[in-house]
Parts: sequence; C-alpha cells; structure tokens
Amino acid sequence: MNDETPASSEGSRPPVRISGPAHRRMRPPRLKALRLKRRHLAAWVVVAVALIAVAGEWVASGILDRPARNSSKWAGPPPGAFPSPTWLGGSPSPTPSSPSPSKTTTTKPQRRPPAEATPQSSRRRPAGPPTARITAPSQGATVAGVIGVLMRGTAANLGDRQLRIFDFAPNGVYYLSDEGPISVSGGKWSFRNGTIGDGQRDVGRPFVLTVVVADRTCQAVISATPRDAQNNIGFRTLPAGCREADSVQVTKSAP
Repeated sequence: MNDETPASSEGSRPPVRISGPAHRRMRPPRLKALRLKRRHLAAWVVVAVALIAVAGEWVASGILDRPARNSSKWAGPPPGAFPSPTWLGGSPSPTPSSPSPSKTTTTKPQRRPPAEATPQSSRRRPAGPPTARITAPSQGATVAGVIGVLMRGTAANLGDRQLRIFDFAPNGVYYLSDEGPISVSGGKWSFRNGTIGDGQRDVGRPFVLTVVVADRTCQAVISATPRDAQNNIGFRTLPAGCREADSVQVTKSAP
C-alpha cells in the first residue's frame, strides 16, 4: 500500500468544519422548567417567612386576646398590624385604610292620633225581619162582645217598629182596637181586646183578631185618621206601612 495521501481530485473542495452559534448545543426544555419551578419556590418561601413574622408580631402585641370578630366589640386589628409584604421585583403594596364606622340614625316612630269613635245609634239594627205572633186566644175560640178577650203573643226584631191590634169585622172593615202601640217586654206582649163587635146584631159572627207590625208611615196614617160617630177608627184595607204579622179568627158568642 502507498502511505501517501492521495491527492484530491481536480475540481473537488476539501471538507470545511464551520464552528459558531448555529452549532451550539441546545439545552433541553426540561431543564428550563426545573429552573422556573425553583424560582417560584424561592418566592413562596419568602412570602411564608414574611407571614410568619407578621403572626409573631400579632401574638406579641396581644391582638389574639381581643374579642372575637363575631363579637360586636371587635373593631379589627390595629393600624400597622399587617405590614405590607415586599414582593420580589416589585414595590410594597399600599396598606388599605380601615373604613370609618357609619353612623346609625334612629328615627323615632310617630304616634298616630287615636281613631275617632264612631257614634252608635241608640237602637240596634234588627238581626232579621220583624216578627209577631198571637199565642192566645186560640184559633176558633168564642168570645163575649162586652167582656172582650185577653190577647197574648211574642215579638222579635221590631227595631223602630210598633205593634198595633186590629179587629176585622164581618162588614169588611179593619177597626183599630188599641189606644196606642202595644208594649213589648222580653219578647212578649199582652193586650185586653174589649168590646168586640156591635152589641146583639153581630152575635154568632166571626171576627179576625189581627196583630200588625207598623212602621212610621203606618203610625202617621193612624194618627191622622179621625174617629167616626161611634168613636171608631176604621180602614177598608190596612194602611200603608202596616204589615199583618199574625191573626186569629174567633166567634162572638154573646153581646
């Protein structure tokens, strides 16, 4: 073999090694991430040390002996209890100013004037329609004309109305029998109905004893009606405002 290095062929260039930044060895990305984690860990260590120092000052100043936050007497930590921590690569954060307690304004309630009492009427309004009944004499009883008959009955819810008694005679006339409104006490009334009919002429004839609930109109009509020659007040029909409440038919057995 020939130890001489063969000459390069004509026209070919010898290999040239280029050194420079383009051929530097690239660092793996895992190493960069590890370095970033170390920096972050160092920053958190600094923050933890600052917080521990603040807590130590707080305990030393006796803040923990104050009332709890839930208590109404707790007014928060004293100013300067929390110094502003210095962050890496930054300026201290400003200390927030404690808000001033708001003033509570209490409005005194005003008293309302007492309501005026509504005057009540002297008479209570009836709870239902006015009623009146005849309990005596019984239906079909016989009566003597001169002696008459004692009438009894009940009444309720009259209000400002009154009871009046009429005798309906065989001649078709309602004759007023009473001399004024019938008194009612405890829901009961009584009245002596005397001198029924016209002596001997109507013996054996029927008469209808009628109790009437009379309002103010009926009372006014009765008061304005004059008496006849026999001193009677009679009507062919019951006056306006006179409502028949009950009636009993009796027979005149004697003059």
